[in-house]
Amino acid sequence: MPTEEPKPCPFWEVPADLVEWWRERHPDAVSVGLSGSRATGDFGPHSDIDLVVVTAGGEFRRVRDAYGHLPVEAFEAPASWYEHVITVYERAGNVGTVTGMLARARLLWGKTPEWERLVALAREYWERGPEAPVPGEIEKAARRVSGLYASFLDASREEARRFVGGVLLLALAEEAFVKAPWWQEKPARLLDSWTRHDPTVADAISDALRNEFPTDAVEFLVSHVSATA
Repeated sequence: MPTEEPKPCPFWEVPADLVEWWRERHPDAVSVGLSGSRATGDFGPHSDIDLVVVTAGGEFRRVRDAYGHLPVEAFEAPASWYEHVITVYERAGNVGTVTGMLARARLLWGKTPEWERLVALAREYWERGPEAPVPGEIEKAARRVSGLYASFLDASREEARRFVGGVLLLALAEEAFVKAPWWQEKPARLLDSWTRHDPTVADAISDALRNEFPTDAVEFLVSHVSATA
């Protein structure tokens, strides 16, 4: 492992010799792609380096490592595993983890026909979106929203009301993503996703957060999301 601070790559803010370092540790790698926030450009100072790696064989592995002061997390698997996950496993529900990783990945090393085929497949399914929710999935999300909303209204302490209000926003997002259906996003990107899908709701969420969850704002969100998502 290098002892000096890694040098950033000008395009993706990753060490210039990251691939060489990775291949020394994982010689079965065939292609190495950058995924996650560093690939999409919305990373912060604490973001790790996410890699999607196609291997020559073997089974799926989720690997956590560190390059100097930078945490690295990688999905490693043969092409057949990625293809099954994209076309079968993640079609069964509102899950797009691997599909999104490959669809938005930036190739760092190993431009092969197999890599290009997987990326094209991932982009096709990513743009298509998840399958319709399975029976009971919408009802489950709605019950969670109803329970949290009742807790919000019943909260006697200001701290409890704000806390439940924040959890309620996440539950509303879950209900909307199930109904639409849209691909789920990490909590840090939910507001941006709302802005793309429904700016009215995004504005209402921002107002609720800024004004410490007034009841009328939360009531609007519950009624609007439940009715129109």
